[in-house]
Amino acid sequence: MKKFGFIVTTLAVALVFAAPSFAGSTKDKADHCKGTITVIDGAKGSVKVINSEGKEKTFIVPDKIQITTADKSDATLADLKVGDTVKVTFTTSAFKHTATKIQFLSADKVKTTAPSPTAK
Repeated sequence: MKKFGFIVTTLAVALVFAAPSFAGSTKDKADHCKGTITVIDGAKGSVKVINSEGKEKTFIVPDKIQITTADKSDATLADLKVGDTVKVTFTTSAFKHTATKIQFLSADKVKTTAPSPTAK
């Protein structure tokens, strides 16, 4: 019986010291997402981006984050447009993605087709 008590005590002590390391593994970790903006909601301060695999993520965009566009290093959410290709650096906490940086990569180019010349 003394052996069982020793094992239980040892496990309890091990869990007490292991708990902070498990808590540390759930901290916000910066991640990246490259894709095309599909929705910009200025009222909610959010943006939806779809990546090349067709997966869409919604990012909360705080007021004071770094947003860069082709011609501005201090852009705002209003400077971005649906169809822009961006790289979003973000953290995830409580199943919410919060943007920490948005970098403009390219604009959606509208393809136009010139009329083909007709032979006479």
